[in-house]
This record gives sequence, structure tokens and C-alpha cells, in this order.
Amino acid sequence: MESISTGTKKMDQGSSKLRVFISFSDGDRELAKVIQKAIEKRSDVDVFLDESIPTGGKWESVIRDEIQQSDVFLALLSNHYLDSHHCYNIEATDAYKLHVVSPHGSPEFFPVVLEELAPIRYEKTCFSEFQYFPRNNQFYKHLSNELDRVEFVRDLAVEFDKFIHASLSVLKHPANPVSTLDPNIHGPLAHSVLVQPQGVFEAYDPFLESFFSIDPALSSLQAVTAILNKIVAQLNGDCAYIKSEGGENITEKTIRSTDDRVTLSTFQIHEQLKRKIQQPHELRKPVYLKNFVAALEPGRKDVLIIPVFPCEGVLLVITGNNLSENVVDQYICDVASAGLAYFLSPEKIETNSLNDHIIDSIKDKYGYVSDSVYFKRFSSFKKEVKSLTCHFEKIVKLRRLPEDGLQADIVGWEALARRKEDEKSPPDLFNAAERWGVEFQTELDLHMVKESIQQYKQAFERLRIFRVSERPPLFLNVYPKTIERQAFPELIHDCIKKGLIRGDNIVL
Repeated sequence: MESISTGTKKMDQGSSKLRVFISFSDGDRELAKVIQKAIEKRSDVDVFLDESIPTGGKWESVIRDEIQQSDVFLALLSNHYLDSHHCYNIEATDAYKLHVVSPHGSPEFFPVVLEELAPIRYEKTCFSEFQYFPRNNQFYKHLSNELDRVEFVRDLAVEFDKFIHASLSVLKHPANPVSTLDPNIHGPLAHSVLVQPQGVFEAYDPFLESFFSIDPALSSLQAVTAILNKIVAQLNGDCAYIKSEGGENITEKTIRSTDDRVTLSTFQIHEQLKRKIQQPHELRKPVYLKNFVAALEPGRKDVLIIPVFPCEGVLLVITGNNLSENVVDQYICDVASAGLAYFLSPEKIETNSLNDHIIDSIKDKYGYVSDSVYFKRFSSFKKEVKSLTCHFEKIVKLRRLPEDGLQADIVGWEALARRKEDEKSPPDLFNAAERWGVEFQTELDLHMVKESIQQYKQAFERLRIFRVSERPPLFLNVYPKTIERQAFPELIHDCIKKGLIRGDNIVL
């Protein structure tokens, strides 16, 4: 269990206690208890350890309920925390989704960074928009002196006091619990409830699956048309088509979702957009326009305009009689945008699969996908990894000769990942490993280590260098987290046991 939960009632006007949920990874449990004691010195703060969950209690549902009832989400951030599926993908993600849809931003976020985190990694998390503690970057796990660690907790408590004082007026007005379908909520929470067995993102799986069923053998035009039809069906529209900005006008491409002819002229669309939107090409989020085309085209009253990223100036336009403002569901719009971009701007897409691109886009935007979608992406990644082989690059040491010359001595060989079909580097797989974390990184590393050691042995046997002791070191590139996994030392030990390589010939 990796959390401290907070009571069962959210603070309201009749309660004097602020509910604080402390989220942490198992390795930081003792520190969490110390922080609990420090902040509970305030009489208006209530923090409970997860030991309060009774034996036989439904742990995950209790945790999610406690997050929903909390006023403050205090997270102890470490690299292990960000790697933890439960800590980040469940606790932090659920809290952030509540924070986004709450009228008062509840629960408030109070991130505490315990060790140095890679900026490129931290910036992709939901915590990046909040100021973290400590501001001076003197992180707890970097402090070797016990007195400094005590001071860290004391300073944290002081900062927490300031935070509570500044936020008190907001926290005393509770956010509406997301317990029913609220027509005023748009985005991932619009069609699901956090405390239900089916999670927020699981509710969208059928819509995602409809994209995954698109035949990869279709032409780009056919695939885009299929995507438009799915979007129209999902949003209960009449027609969908794509507009791309060209100079002073928005020119219509010959891509539409129905055979029904669209009679709006380029000039009319452009003029109407100019009245509603100052810079159409700068749109960064969906826009719903009520009665937008009623005067221009009878039968199509409303329009939803979705920017297609990363296609510059390309807009998806959906019209219909039955559209309402509730169709502005950011998640659906993001899926639609990702699917269309795959075919409209293939040069900007790093993956070779529509499914992978859509899933990666959702992960980048929301930090999380459902378990079934995650395993679909992982399965695709494993298949791609199996297509990798290795290329050996010489590592040389330059030695100055007596006659002022230089000699390059080979001191080792570095194994580099390459695709079998074209012997090119696979940056898309490296990016996927960085994006998805330790399971993907380990899968990539274990395959490449095994492949490299086997080919290393075969290469020297072809050179008739059969004695292992005569072979130079093999340099392997692996992610730090892979080394910590049990499968890694087991693989190395197995290779050594089989005589493929000597232990002192491996350099990481």
C-alpha cells in the first residue's frame, strides 16, 4: 500500500478539519509518517495513515474515495514514485482529474520533491504546473546530515501553513463531488465516475477500439474518411470535413465523412470564423459555436471546430442539428486530432502505427491510459523490439608514437540497436521507452543485451578468436532502472554460465 488516506468526509461549511491525502511510494513511508505528525500540529488538519483501512476493506476503492474527499493532495515525489503505476497513474492522476473539473480546484496540489528529477521527465507530469517544495532545490534525499533533514521537515510544515492560509478561502467551499454525469463537465470526466469500478479512461476504450479497427491497408483518403465517420457517429453530428488555412482563406479539402454535399463557400466560412475567432490558425483547443451556420446552410445549426495537431492550420469541422455544447469532450477531440494527424502529416509522426500514435498522444496529454490500452501498446512495442538487431562500433584509444604520429588501438566494442530491415537506429522505440517507463525500458534492454552478447560471440568466432579471454570488452547501453530489475542480473549470469562472455568483459 502506497498512500496515506484522509478520513471519509470532505471539508464543508460544517467541518473544521482540512482533509489531507499524502501520496508516496513505499520507500518513503517513514518520512510520510514524520510529515504527518508535523502538519497535524495544526488543529484544523486531519491526516490518517493507510493503517486505518480495516482488514478486508476494499483497498483501491477506499483510496479513490479518500482522494475524492480530500482538500489537499500532498505528494512525495521521487523517481520511484513516478515509476509506480499505483502512485502516479492511479493516485496522482485521479487527484489531478478532480482538481481540473472542480470549480474551486479541489483537491489543491502540494508537491514535495525528495530527489532530483530529470526536467524532461518532470515536465511531462501533472505536477509540472504547480510550484513544488523545496524552492531552494535542497532535496531531502540529498541531505546527509540528520539535522538538515529535520530542518527540511520543519520548513515543509511552515510552507504548508502558508499554503493552507492562502488556500483556506477556496478549501472552505467544497467542489461538487463527481458522482453523476454532470452536463457542465467536459473532458475525460464527462462520461465516468472516479469511484466506479470502470475508471475514467476505461469509459473511452470502445471509442478508441473503433479507431484500432481501421484497416491499415486503406489509402490515406479512405482512412481519414473512416475516422470522420466514427467522429460524427460518436458526437451525433450530421457531417464532418477538414479545412486547411491557405493564405487569406480557409480552403476546403476533398475529404468529408458523408456523400452529402457541403454548400458553404470558402468565403462564407472564412468570414464567419473571423467574426468568432480572431486567428483561426492559432486555435489550440476545440471551439463550439452555436447557430454558427444556421443562416448560411439550413439544417446545420451548430458547429464544433477541432484543431488537428501537429498539422499547422488544419481544422476538423463538425456540423449538426443535434450538437450541443456538451460535445466539447477534450478526450474525444484529442483522439480525433491524433488519428487525423497520422494521415495528414505523416512526416511529423514518429511511430509506424496509427494505434501506437493515438495511444502515445493520449499518454503525452493525460499521463495515463486504461490498463487494456496500456497492454495493447506494450504488446505492439514488444513486437517492434523483436525486430531489432545490433551494430558494433569500435571504441578506440589514441596513442602517440615516438615519431609524432598517432595510433588508434581498439579497446572495446559498443553495441548499438539497429532495425534488421534497414540497419537504421530506432528513435521511435527509444522515445516510446522514455515515454512509457521502466517496463518498456526493461523489455528493450533485455532484448538488446541478449542479442548483443550472442552476436558478439559469433563475430569473434568468425574471426577465429575462440578464447573468451582474448576478446576486448563489450560496452552495453542500458537504462539505470533495468539494472535494478531481477531479470537483468539473471540474464547476465545465464550468458556467463553458457560461456558467451566473461563477466569482466561487460561494461555498462
